[in-house]
Amino acid sequence: MGERTYPDLHRVYVDMDGVIADFEAAARAQGIAPAQLKLQRGAYLALQVIAGAKEALQDLAGMDVDLFVLTKIPSCNAYAATEKLLWIESHFPELHDRVIITSDKGCVGKQRDFLIDDHPEWANARQFPGTIITFTGDWPSVVEQIRIGLRIPQSMASALSASPSPTASVPAPAATTPPGPVPASPFRSGMWIAREDQLGRVRYVHPDGSLDIVLFAPDGRQIGRVTPPMGGPRGFEPNCHPDGWAQIEKPALPATRFAFLHDLVEPVDRLRA
Repeated sequence: MGERTYPDLHRVYVDMDGVIADFEAAARAQGIAPAQLKLQRGAYLALQVIAGAKEALQDLAGMDVDLFVLTKIPSCNAYAATEKLLWIESHFPELHDRVIITSDKGCVGKQRDFLIDDHPEWANARQFPGTIITFTGDWPSVVEQIRIGLRIPQSMASALSASPSPTASVPAPAATTPPGPVPASPFRSGMWIAREDQLGRVRYVHPDGSLDIVLFAPDGRQIGRVTPPMGGPRGFEPNCHPDGWAQIEKPALPATRFAFLHDLVEPVDRLRA
């Protein structure tokens, strides 16, 4: 990869295990300690997304911050890094090229940035130079803390978010006639789609049916916004009308940076057979 230029925005670094991936639940399901699970080959592939994580990251993306996954891998599991990258690609495709794997979280970030971590006492995270938010399972509270830290008025944060804040809501304007039901969208997050000569992957489906789409060039490079907002480019094109877009099979192009890693990891069902 060549030189990359990032917009001058606050950054929010999000831990993976215990913050967006439910590692504790996976350990309980197997009846073993998390310290044992993290040493197993295939352990990270089957983790469930923590409740509220996807909606929360969508809300944060609407606040014009740069999101990154910041995670550590166990030293005795040679497959952990690959599996974590594959998990992010599967559940948070918009962050597939924003994963930082390090044993020292204190060497990342600036004073204006945020770190969301369930164990800031690990991986030298206490030395993170910005604001550390200890995650306890309450994603709405985390989003609110960051909103306050960014000094975004509540009304503006609610308007920017794809889903309303739990502490405030923007009332809908009164309608003179009851609106008809919105047809169910045929699109889903993570779905590959195409329109004429455009290739993309659905990042989020809004209640009105419009799409946030991660756009890709024919050679597989992620394009990001075609219409950059004030403050710099973002990694996806928001609120696209669905007309003309159609679902396609996952392209054979190198459309995802970590697609080749699938050949290096056996299916988790086979590992546990």
